[in-house]
Amino acid sequence: MQKGNTEEAIAAYQKAADVGNAEACYRLAIWTAQQANGNLSEEEFKQVLSWLKQAAQQEYPEACYCMGALMEKNHPEVACKYYEIAANRQYIPAMLKLALLYDKEDTLFEQLFWMDRLVWNGEHSPLKDLPRIHMLYAEKLKKEAISDLQSEQQPETYKSRIEACREAILETGKAIFWQKCISRQPEKNDKEVNQMYEVQKELYVYLDSLEDLKHYAEKKKRIDAEIEKAEEEHAREAALYAQQKKEDALRNAEMMGVIFGAEMEAYLLARDFAEEIKEDPWLYCALTDVDPWLVNICLLYTS
Repeated sequence: MQKGNTEEAIAAYQKAADVGNAEACYRLAIWTAQQANGNLSEEEFKQVLSWLKQAAQQEYPEACYCMGALMEKNHPEVACKYYEIAANRQYIPAMLKLALLYDKEDTLFEQLFWMDRLVWNGEHSPLKDLPRIHMLYAEKLKKEAISDLQSEQQPETYKSRIEACREAILETGKAIFWQKCISRQPEKNDKEVNQMYEVQKELYVYLDSLEDLKHYAEKKKRIDAEIEKAEEEHAREAALYAQQKKEDALRNAEMMGVIFGAEMEAYLLARDFAEEIKEDPWLYCALTDVDPWLVNICLLYTS
């Protein structure tokens, strides 16, 4: 806002802000804060915050950045969301802020994402640290791929490990690329790049081993499934055979009973159905009514 035109500019911004113009809301918020030298009254702060929120809701990058700065101390997760909105609109300060906020061991991926974006957008300040952080992330992925590795695991376990190993190889490639961009000293560059290449070669060896283990696990899983299917089929056939055998024995006993009498039928039933008779009190009593001696037959065939 040029001197002499301040009142006209403020009035124009106010008119635009009243209909929700994002840039006007942001400009009014900044102008109000500057006029107060940061010493805003409670009423002024509420007004500034309201303008910033209106602009941020429309994803105005500068307003989103300001909202992130206001939220960062007490609500860092909310602040990151605001910073990400601004960064996705190519706002460099927001990218820098995210790279700093994600500078933690468990958020290396997010940190690298924004550092890479910064460099590709012409901000070279993170470049010197990119190779080192990419290698740190590659080491983290390597641990995920090979730590507590055992044989006889499910194929799905090896698939996730293979994916982690491939990502680690990709990260070493990025580190090598950025390292070559940084150094203008060939000897030093060759030494550091060669060390990265050695790590990458080692990862390729791990990748081959993991893929071999996955193929073995898949083959074993197929064989185990075929064995289980064969065992189930065998069990069904055995059950059918046993049922057929019992039915044949029952028909034979009935036929012998017709020819030789009830005692012969009872004897054959005692012989062929000893287990069932022993477990069924009613059948046991019925058998002893025919001939108590037949109990010995049951005991003989169940012993």
